[in-house]
Order: sequence, then C-alpha cells, then structure tokens
Amino acid sequence: MRLNHGDMILAFSDGATEVRSPAGEQLASKGFLELAEKTLRGLPEPLVLQNFSRALLEGVQLYRGQEGELEDDITLLTLRRVT
Repeated sequence: MRLNHGDMILAFSDGATEVRSPAGEQLASKGFLELAEKTLRGLPEPLVLQNFSRALLEGVQLYRGQEGELEDDITLLTLRRVT
C-alpha cells in the first residue's frame, strides 16, 4: 500500500462498531466511518492525530449516551503520512 502526503489510515477494533445508542441501535461500521468523517471535517488544520482520536472517541460516547459501561473495549490506531 502506498500512502501519499496527507493520507491517513484509521484502524479500529470491533468495540468501536458494536456501541449501542440508548435506543439499542448499533453504530455499526458504516455509522462509525460516517462519525469519523464528520469528526475529521470538524477539526482545524493542521490535523493533530491525537485530537482526532480524542474527538472521535467523544463522538462514540455521545452516540451511546451516558448510561452504562461499554460492552467491549475500543481500540483506535491512526497513522498519517506527513512527508
């Protein structure tokens, strides 16, 4: 795989997609990727990956609401080519 300047890779565990809303709806892969894109668009440039990861996890927390514990752990790996 070749990454060009500015390209980013986001890898995540199944815990990120298995999160449920208070109504019981699962976020799923499509919803998680949509949330990631929305989060990315909402951050200022230049992008700081730590800020992206933190904001994305906050978005997952908002999706699931404040009640209860996570059913599974969430692991994120973000990589970006800068040169």
